[in-house]
Amino acid sequence: MKKYIYLIILSLFFVQYLAAQTPACRGQQGLIKWYYYENITGSKLSSLYSAHSFPLSPNGFVELASLQSPSNYNDNFGSIARGYIQAPITGKYVINMTGNQECAFFLSTNSSTNDTVEVARVLDFTSSTEHTKYASQTSDTIQLVAGQYYYFEWHHKESTGSDFSRVHWKTPNTIQGMTWEIISNIYLFDYTCATTCPIKGTPCDDSNANTVNDLEDGLCNCLGTPANANTCVGERGSMKAFYWDDIPGNNIYSLQSNADYPLKPDRTETLGRFKGPIMRSDSFGSRARAILIVPVTGAYTFNITGDDQTWLYFSSTSTFETATVIAEIPAWTNETEHTKYIGQTSATFQLQAGQLCYLEINHKEGIGGDHFAVHWKTPFYSNTNWKIIDGIYLYDYACEIACIPQGTPCDDGNALTYNDVYDSNCSCAGTSCPSGDCTGLGSDPSFPSYDQCAPTDKHSNTPEDSWLSCFPSPNPNTVRGTTHWIQYDFGSTVSLSQTKIWNYNVNDDLGRGFKDVVIDYSEDGVNWTQLGNFSWAQANGLDGYTGFDGPDFGGINARYVLITALSNWDNSNCMGFSQIEFTTTDSTCPQAGEICSAQGEALAVYDINCQCVPLSNPFNDCAASEINLSSNPIATGNYSAVTSITSTGTIPSTATVNMVAGESITLLQGFKATAGSTFTAKIIPCVPTNNGENDATLATLDDTKASPLLTEIRTTEIGNNT
Repeated sequence: MKKYIYLIILSLFFVQYLAAQTPACRGQQGLIKWYYYENITGSKLSSLYSAHSFPLSPNGFVELASLQSPSNYNDNFGSIARGYIQAPITGKYVINMTGNQECAFFLSTNSSTNDTVEVARVLDFTSSTEHTKYASQTSDTIQLVAGQYYYFEWHHKESTGSDFSRVHWKTPNTIQGMTWEIISNIYLFDYTCATTCPIKGTPCDDSNANTVNDLEDGLCNCLGTPANANTCVGERGSMKAFYWDDIPGNNIYSLQSNADYPLKPDRTETLGRFKGPIMRSDSFGSRARAILIVPVTGAYTFNITGDDQTWLYFSSTSTFETATVIAEIPAWTNETEHTKYIGQTSATFQLQAGQLCYLEINHKEGIGGDHFAVHWKTPFYSNTNWKIIDGIYLYDYACEIACIPQGTPCDDGNALTYNDVYDSNCSCAGTSCPSGDCTGLGSDPSFPSYDQCAPTDKHSNTPEDSWLSCFPSPNPNTVRGTTHWIQYDFGSTVSLSQTKIWNYNVNDDLGRGFKDVVIDYSEDGVNWTQLGNFSWAQANGLDGYTGFDGPDFGGINARYVLITALSNWDNSNCMGFSQIEFTTTDSTCPQAGEICSAQGEALAVYDINCQCVPLSNPFNDCAASEINLSSNPIATGNYSAVTSITSTGTIPSTATVNMVAGESITLLQGFKATAGSTFTAKIIPCVPTNNGENDATLATLDDTKASPLLTEIRTTEIGNNT
């Protein structure tokens, strides 16, 4: 009898022991919540951490059954997932990550959220199976105990192009093997104690009879505007920045001593948070002023980043007369470089909830990149990262007396107006478009008067209009090794002269643009001559970027031009540019389909780019009007269409796929050419020959809609951003 009593007591003790080991926040087994945060530019996790919405105000979540995020989910977003891993057996484990772009995995030494350490990080971009690109991708050996719960966090930041993040491991049974396994649902438990807050701007009641227009700040604070605020407290949620152009140097005194400062700025912008400028330039000065409302009583510290010299003024009241400089940058910093200078960070201020304070930035830009931002640390953020002050805490400074000269062109932000100019009241206003159609009606930059197909020297700042290489590959000129490169084939020898170049112009990713470049040329694609080494100017990120004059070939005869990037502007792994134009002395072009001769070929025709192309190349047999290739996998073969081909399918590693269409080939989200496959995409109109059959002319495809043209892709792996 005593034996059974002992067994019962031991069983109860064991049950109690297990209950004590189960975390209070442990949720459902097999699913975790993957929270995403939208409209955050940049490719680094620091951009996510500095965002106002992180981590308390996600835009939504997706339930995942493994540590594998959705692929091609969105652009300019970040994500976080939390949960518990329960080790299946006691022993040594190794964690590995792959992803695009920066992602990190944090693991606790137990079930506590306070003991997490970073164990793996992807610095920029890998393919889904590229486990050894960065040393930081793989953790040290980690000892885990069977049945124990280990808290984890999984962070990811994506800018543009394809996106994914995956966490793999090797268990004690597989640690000596070559295969990485994605951590699956049977080892995962949801974290149920994550806090989320009402959406920023949601009406609320702050229980204060002396405030009006109470709004949620997105961080679980309800905040109203003091009813007795002075007249300088303007509209909530935004602020104005003013700019004085054509002032050389990078010293603020050159701005403040200018005859037009502070009353006659050249232009202005409305900022949604204390960060600018939106439109980037050189040789200008900035002034931005706002009234700050304090959301929670406690300690506040301010920090600034800027390029170049930047000062931050502060007053604990809503008037500028008592403002003093509390932080300054003597030269420049990167946008997330908070500790380069001691003076960047202010003293700590004890502020009261509802208190109105005055903030002002003075900023002077010389040349190169330019930016300014005001960050803070507050009592109400759940982490210690510097946060850019969001517009929900800012009021426009309504006592501004600076005024843009009347008649100066501007953009009033209204798509249904044109000829926007500043009026006598310093307001930007346009003329209403007749019938709501503004096309070609005037000087508003939103509605250019030239035909949409007319030549222009202006380039957009969208990633779809730029070319990017994230995988170095063997260079056609073998002396260049394995590099980032692009080769142009003119089809026949031409006489080259001037060039025009537009560098990588995607705002917040300008550092990926080519910097040091070597250009080679050849007549046969085998024997190369170096034209020279060149330094390409960084783009300005503006929509309407006009590029710069490239090297002059001086009449050199060549069929091939090879551009190799030796470096970019931010030392990241991806390099690219937007567009290049070549000028040739050849001025006549035979009709497409006209018979020509080609070395080593019995028959060839001219294509629509005046190239003499052998008919042994893939041709358009015009077998179908349109083709939609959405199969997985796409089988080896030649696919041709009279007008268009669209594809969302996957080309397996052993396949060779040729797409030929008369007008367009569109690779939609989800298209993928796996490592080892050969993929060719060509625009080839149908050209009837004398015998009535359909021969074809050959033209290159603008892959990803970028200006640099690619005729063939032999892949290491290709997704949406390669």
